[in-house]
Amino acid sequence: MKHTRCFLRLVAVLVLAILPCATMAQPKSQSSGVGPCRQGVLALINMLDAGEQATADYRITAQSVIDTCGPSSGRTLSSPQLNQVQCRQLALSMLDAIEDGKMNSQAFALIRDNFARSCSP
Repeated sequence: MKHTRCFLRLVAVLVLAILPCATMAQPKSQSSGVGPCRQGVLALINMLDAGEQATADYRITAQSVIDTCGPSSGRTLSSPQLNQVQCRQLALSMLDAIEDGKMNSQAFALIRDNFARSCSP
């Protein structure tokens, strides 16, 4: 009985030690796709609503959305910096495209690239 408890404790410790390593070993591609992109865009909208576009969290989230939400449109046009309301509208347009199943479309890429040029710090 005593040996069984020790064995079970040992197994539990090993499982708890291995679990974080297995989670960290997942490929980076797990952080892209419709779900993570949608969550990132929702976070951007919340940060814009809260007036947090000057924070490090906003910069990190914006860069993550730009880097992981589908391919670039390939356009390199420069755009002026937009205000909070205009940036929120672009983020809402990205969210609408994601929810309409158009994340991999050229239209989504143009919206995302415009957001990157005009709303990303």
